[in-house]
Amino acid sequence: MELSGSIFIYCHSMQFEIVILGCGAATPTVRHLPTAQAINWNGRWMLIDAGEGVQLSLRKEQIPFQKIDRIFISHMHGDHIFGLPGLIGSMALLGRTKELKLYGPEKLEAYVPYAQDQRNTPQVSFSIP
Repeated sequence: MELSGSIFIYCHSMQFEIVILGCGAATPTVRHLPTAQAINWNGRWMLIDAGEGVQLSLRKEQIPFQKIDRIFISHMHGDHIFGLPGLIGSMALLGRTKELKLYGPEKLEAYVPYAQDQRNTPQVSFSIP
């Protein structure tokens, strides 16, 4: 049973879509990836959590990395954040110049800069409101 897929809701001129990118696994398996959900609200893409494998799921669902402008991290467990450094790094390698807004627990503020400092790729401008 594969739990990836989309839920579409159209109301008048509003679009709301939820895409399950990963669920049901604390570690990646052949059938499940750690948690990540993408939300499309009137053409604005947001991500809730970024478990390991999130980039592959985004590509599979044809969600452009550069269209994601907000990422919400529910808590600092690895199955919710281990995909975040790679995703931000790929955004940088793909030429992202637009600021990325990150929301989450206080420890996220130290985790993201540390993860960016550990790789030799361009930096992505981000803010943690």
